[in-house]
Amino acid sequence: MDHFSTLENKLKLGTVIVGIFSLGLHAGSFGEGSSSDEYALAIVILAFMFSVGVVIATVLNMLPQTVMWQKIEIGVNLVFTVLLAIGWLVFMINTAKWHLSSGQKATRSFALIFGGFNDAIYGFISYTIFRQTQTTLS
Repeated sequence: MDHFSTLENKLKLGTVIVGIFSLGLHAGSFGEGSSSDEYALAIVILAFMFSVGVVIATVLNMLPQTVMWQKIEIGVNLVFTVLLAIGWLVFMINTAKWHLSSGQKATRSFALIFGGFNDAIYGFISYTIFRQTQTTLS
C-alpha cells in the first residue's frame, strides 16, 4: 500500500507540504488588499487545493494510468507552474516596492522562498511525467 514510492508521487506529496507553508506565509503577509496580492494568494490557494485533491486521489487509487491522463496532468502542472511564476513575480515586486516593517518583509521573503520551491516542484512534476511518457512510448 505504498502509494508514494515513485518520484512523481513523492513530488506530488511535496507540493502539499511546501504548499501548506507557502499558503500560510502568503496569507500571513497579505498586504494592503492590492489586487496583485489577491491574485498571488488566489493562485497559491488553487494550486494547494489541486495538490490536496491529487494526493487524495492517489491514496484512493482513483487516478487512471493512461497516456491521455498523463498528458492532461502535464498540462495542468505546466499551467500551475506558469500561474505560480507570475504570482511569484508580482508578489516579489510588491515586496520590493512597499515600505514594510522588517517583520513583514521577512514573512514575505519566506513566502517568496516557499513559493519558488512550490513552483519548481510543479515544473519538475511535469518534466518527470513527460520523461516517463517518453520512455513508455519508446
